[in-house]
Amino acid sequence: MTISTAFVRYSTVGIASFAMLVLAGCTGSTAAVDEEARDAITHLRSSVARLEETSRRRTKQLDDMARRIEISDAQIAAMKKQLEEARAPAEPEPEPPAVVKEDPTDSSQPAQSRIAFDEFTLKVQKALKRAGYDPGPEDGKKGPNTTRALQAFQKENNIPTSGMADEATWALLKRYLE
Repeated sequence: MTISTAFVRYSTVGIASFAMLVLAGCTGSTAAVDEEARDAITHLRSSVARLEETSRRRTKQLDDMARRIEISDAQIAAMKKQLEEARAPAEPEPEPPAVVKEDPTDSSQPAQSRIAFDEFTLKVQKALKRAGYDPGPEDGKKGPNTTRALQAFQKENNIPTSGMADEATWALLKRYLE
């Protein structure tokens, strides 16, 4: 076997096999060249098979990852809407109007010393009662029982205990009216 015949015969195995053939051909043993070439071809084929299998696995992994991160146009639109809503300034809920009237049913005291009736105070009393605190009678008048109930509610909810239905207190109390 000449070098040119060996080259044609083993051209598919690559440069490494060719180099072995050339070197083996220099020794003059064609049987050894054929055996070494077969071993080299077998080794290269198994290496190619392993590489192809690794390539298939990696391609499958990439396809799986691509499927996991696919996001539809509808999902993107929904996310944009949520982002816009989160960025929009929240409009504060209007406070209930504090209408102060004299209680016409209480004629036992002069008009100057009567405790004023207040619709907001009535709502606060109802909310306190539903929250488990005793504001006294639900009469719309802020007396000592309402103040004590507010202070207890504020203390339990970690709000500064002023005894007043301020914004922080009302924000927690109003949910008991819903």
